[in-house]
Amino acid sequence: MSRGILPKGVLLLFFAVYVFAPSYGGDFYRDTVLVKDRKGTKIVLSHRYVIPETINIVSLEKGVYINCDSITVDAMNGVIYGLKSDKVPVRVVVSYRYIAVDFDIKDVMVESFPAELYSGFRGKRGGTQGKKEIYASENIISSGSIFRKVSFGTNSGVSLSSGLNLRISGKITDDIVVSGVLSDQSIPIEPEGTTQSLNEIDRVYIEARMPHEKIVIGDFNYRLDEGRLCRYNRKLQGVYLRSERSGIELELSGAVSRGEYFTNYFLGEDGNQGPYQLYGKNGESSIVVLAGTERVWLNGELLERGENADYVIDYSTGQITFTSKRVITSNSRITVDFQYSDFSYVRNVVSMSLKKAIGDRFIFSFSSIQEKDDRNSGLGLEPAEAEKKFLSQVGDASEGRVYVSTITPDSMGSYIVVDSVLVYVGEGKGTHTAVFYNVGKDGCYRKVYDGNMVYFEYVEKGDPSISNAIKDQAVYLPAKPLKLPVKEGLYHIGMEYHSSENFNVSGEVAVSSFDKNVFSEVGDGDNRGVAGRLFALYKVKLGSSGNLKLWGKYRGEDKKFHSPFREKEVEFKRKWGLPSDTTRRERFFESGIEYSNQGNVVLGFEGGKFSDIGIESDRYKFRGEFSKGFLEKARVFYEVSHPGLADSSGEWWKRGGNFVCEVFGKNLQVSYYSEKSEGLTYRQDFVFDERSVKIGSKGERKILWSVELHDRFDRRKKGNRWQKDSYEYYLKFNGRLGGYGRVFSDFNVYYLRKEFFSSGTPGLEGLAGKWLFRYRAIQKPFRFSSSMEFGRKRMVKRELRYFKVPMGQGDFIYDSTYAEFIPREGGNYVLKVMPSNQTEPVSEVKIGFNLRVGGGVISQKSFAKRLRFLSSLRLDRKGRSSWQGNFISCKELVYFQLYSLNELVFYPGEKHDEIHLRYLVKDDRGEMDVRGYEGKTNRSLSVNLRVGLAKSMKGEFGLTRETIERESVYNTFLNRGGKLYKFKSKLSYLLSNGDKIMVNTEFSAGNLSYPERIVSRVGNLKGEYEKKIGKRGMVRAFVKYIKVVSDKGRKSIPWEISGGRMPGITVGWGGSVIYALRGTVNIRLNYEGWREPIFGLYHIGGVEAGVVF
Repeated sequence: MSRGILPKGVLLLFFAVYVFAPSYGGDFYRDTVLVKDRKGTKIVLSHRYVIPETINIVSLEKGVYINCDSITVDAMNGVIYGLKSDKVPVRVVVSYRYIAVDFDIKDVMVESFPAELYSGFRGKRGGTQGKKEIYASENIISSGSIFRKVSFGTNSGVSLSSGLNLRISGKITDDIVVSGVLSDQSIPIEPEGTTQSLNEIDRVYIEARMPHEKIVIGDFNYRLDEGRLCRYNRKLQGVYLRSERSGIELELSGAVSRGEYFTNYFLGEDGNQGPYQLYGKNGESSIVVLAGTERVWLNGELLERGENADYVIDYSTGQITFTSKRVITSNSRITVDFQYSDFSYVRNVVSMSLKKAIGDRFIFSFSSIQEKDDRNSGLGLEPAEAEKKFLSQVGDASEGRVYVSTITPDSMGSYIVVDSVLVYVGEGKGTHTAVFYNVGKDGCYRKVYDGNMVYFEYVEKGDPSISNAIKDQAVYLPAKPLKLPVKEGLYHIGMEYHSSENFNVSGEVAVSSFDKNVFSEVGDGDNRGVAGRLFALYKVKLGSSGNLKLWGKYRGEDKKFHSPFREKEVEFKRKWGLPSDTTRRERFFESGIEYSNQGNVVLGFEGGKFSDIGIESDRYKFRGEFSKGFLEKARVFYEVSHPGLADSSGEWWKRGGNFVCEVFGKNLQVSYYSEKSEGLTYRQDFVFDERSVKIGSKGERKILWSVELHDRFDRRKKGNRWQKDSYEYYLKFNGRLGGYGRVFSDFNVYYLRKEFFSSGTPGLEGLAGKWLFRYRAIQKPFRFSSSMEFGRKRMVKRELRYFKVPMGQGDFIYDSTYAEFIPREGGNYVLKVMPSNQTEPVSEVKIGFNLRVGGGVISQKSFAKRLRFLSSLRLDRKGRSSWQGNFISCKELVYFQLYSLNELVFYPGEKHDEIHLRYLVKDDRGEMDVRGYEGKTNRSLSVNLRVGLAKSMKGEFGLTRETIERESVYNTFLNRGGKLYKFKSKLSYLLSNGDKIMVNTEFSAGNLSYPERIVSRVGNLKGEYEKKIGKRGMVRAFVKYIKVVSDKGRKSIPWEISGGRMPGITVGWGGSVIYALRGTVNIRLNYEGWREPIFGLYHIGGVEAGVVF
């Protein structure tokens, strides 16, 4: 392989940064340069070892096109060739990332890639992006890495880990195209649900496309849409085949489901934007929602995910929060479909779909879906052998799961039994011990935190004197939940016949099987059910008078029919006036007629009849649409249903209308909606009226805005009289500013007020909104952005859980003197932050602010060119509020977080010299921790100097003064305050042969009060040496000496002074070797030894080999 632009050694040496990180590593830099030649200008950047795909080129002059089609990048030397412009001269900004190293990479690695792989950037004014093709072999393009690692430690023994990350795409033959991502590293977390589109960081697959076939091995989304009775959508992992030959479409798959499907339906709370907890089939709340599987409806309208859209979701906890673009009240009907995992069983899925077109008029389809929990392969919570035997005797009687008691007699236990209830009496003082499980709504014990101690307390959910907040926390039981493994399947046949373009008829039949308990054969005689559906449509053309449509459909299912997905439409029960979506043997028929006149007039009428065991309903609906002239569209409808049980009947009607028109160039929308339900025994009689007026800008404009006023008046029937129940209204503003150069702004805010008349409940009012402003100057030396968000939410308190790991592999250690886990690099504990079941209504305000001044287009000769000022502010304030009453102002502070950074940077004139003056404030206090209130405040003032002392010597020096304040209710040992002084220096010297010597020193002294005065000093000295091994590798070695001194011979001092080190002398030593074999093979050896007080002598290290493609 010839020498080229970018050596593989760059990626090999730093593969941990560029392969495993979700974004490109390296330091960021921005150059302002001048394009002088229309035929192509050579640009020399300020840094070498540039990462080509991070290059972004922007013109500083409006309307000037930067031609990047023919540029090439010499990444080793930081040079761009062939940059062109239609106007010269022109100033452009080139931003990029580079690898900051002090040795010459080309002397370490000799093999490189051809330059053609980095040519062909596509550019335009405002930015260019390059796409990297890392490795080309024939027609296959691949990139990635493979590594194997052996680790050892004094207390952990020897462990083996490995990793594979490989991306491929290209042609194997002229007819076969392959693409995919291969990895053996599982991602234990779901991505954040704050954007409309998700990057599936954990998707692993190989896909092959042929002229008639498509094969996927790995992760894939499987979707079937064969009529209403067969709509299946899952995230699966396995094998998928699709074939299209001779008019036959065939799909086959054998896979493992990553979760099971379920639907939640619930009502919102007045003014509460969230979060709202999703629950599994058995009421469990400890679930993980699979990313991207959710579909959310509000009042029957499908919503869009995203911080700037309708809602965001925390997949790891299964909680949904609505943005201020959607006003949530107690009348909001929320439906959520999703897939989730409860870590019980692996679910196997086998499916098949066949579709055949017979002639031009007939289509036949057959589908089969089989889902089965693997009772012998669980995900961590599968039952033991004795429990499996118990489940085999249960049969299908239990709904979803059963419980096995964990209460055992123990003379040194913590609980006693009083009337079959466990009562906590203290560690070692009780007669029983139990293990508690989070079982969701079935629970009747809550977790109580008393300092660092945790115990469980019984809650009588039927006691009206106990608050709902306490009852909501009672999700635990002293019993292990055993989920019943299920097996469900569906066989579906569909037919569709088109006699002409004006008439078609379709039908489908589905047979289901549902075994509620795979362990047992008891009760399996009633597992099967049948459902069917017919639909017919006839179109009549009336010439110039318009068109007529007539349609009818019938559907029926027996009481044993069970579908693995929700086959009913959203809000099906409201459509027919039913008490529940769950029906046992439903039959319904619907038909309708629609007339349309050249799109100006649409008139429709439909009716139907529904019957089930013990309930019947008939419904009729009339609707009309009209549009002409300035009236863009007007709609009216009237719908009535007459649901009735065996001994009663009632009426439920809905009516409404709206129109959209243009008034003085603005868009005006007016709507009215009303419902009335009377005579239904399963529902209180009610009537309400909703009205809405909305006016805003029309079309695509630089400024978009709208104002909406909405109100609702509710009445309830008591006896024979209708009485006023409540009245609510909200005023909503939306706006967006864009198209003005680099200025962008987006805001939405609403004000809600609700009054109650008959219940004596106090009224409430609320204010919620979000505002964003951003200004990025092109020819100005500053940038500015600001954001604000406010509203009422539920604050979910967090629980801090620490898990022990071998020494050297954690981030925390336990300090018994102060009874806390303290941060320490190379500790023996790791932290996992868990959401608790303790929630509290709060009014929240979030503010963000960022400002950057300096540089830019300031003259090179100006003193201001050498200055740069940065300012950043983040504020989060939560105040306690009740669901009733005024919550614009909060009554009591629950949580407060402040981060404020102000930094002034001065460049004296030398190439790498910098002076930083920084003032930083961190204030974090409140009751987010379930244990109780804790406050932490840090204020620091620092001066840092980076300077070149000689040609081969660089130095960094820093001096910091820090003020600390801590306060804790649950642990008085943490109450402290005082001042710290820190000095650090770093000297590096580059020898003539390329070797490097570094000496780091750090001294700190503190004076804290706890509750008496504590004086302590810490000295830290570290020496490092780097030596090249020929042209292929490097050896690093270090020695570190730490001395901690405290007055009065203390065994431990606050970690803010010592950095987590104990008083005494700590010595560390070690080294690493990096060596690159020919090609892309990299070997790394690492060893560290430490001797320190309390922990004594221990060793950690490892051997790692990797290949980068």
